Parts: sequence; C-alpha cells; structure tokens
Amino acid sequence: MNTAFWILQHAPYEIRKKYFSKIETAADICEFEWSNLAYMIDRNLVDENKPQRYGTQVFYDEKTKKFKPFPIENMKILDKLRAEQHLEPFDKYLKSFNQ
Repeated sequence: MNTAFWILQHAPYEIRKKYFSKIETAADICEFEWSNLAYMIDRNLVDENKPQRYGTQVFYDEKTKKFKPFPIENMKILDKLRAEQHLEPFDKYLKSFNQ
C-alpha cells in the first residue's frame, strides 16, 4: 500500500481528493503509516491555497537559494502536531532540505 500511496501523493489534486477518504480509511486500519497521510493533507491544503497543517510541503526560493515551507496554519503548535503524526521536529525537517 505504501507504493500506491506515494503514487497517489504525486497525482494531480483532483485524483488525490477523489481517493482521499479511501486513503484515510487505509491509514485507520494500519495499511500504512498515518505520518504519510500528513504529507497528503498538507499537499491538498497547499493546492487549495490554504496554509498547511504539518509543514511537510516546501519550495525552493530562488532569491535566498534555500528551501522554505509553504504557509503554515499555526507555528506555535506545529511540532506538537508533527509529533502526533510521528514526524520529526520541523526545524530538523527543514534543515535536511538546506544542507
């Protein structure tokens, strides 16, 4: 299921939205890690021009020559939300892109 998830994760927005409830159900019955779902939730939010929840989606800023996150809903609780999804702390995650 992980392979299918990652293929769907990189599919166009309309396809991700169409199958999102099935992916959520698969996570509920442990067919893959809930942490993976955080990536899809954020990707969908970014595609909807909304702030992301878990800070998983980044872009390369040509001006600064660094990766930066797309807008995030609430930086104050970001690491708490990430920990609940078994994601590493945000600063460590972002640093991995800019080494």
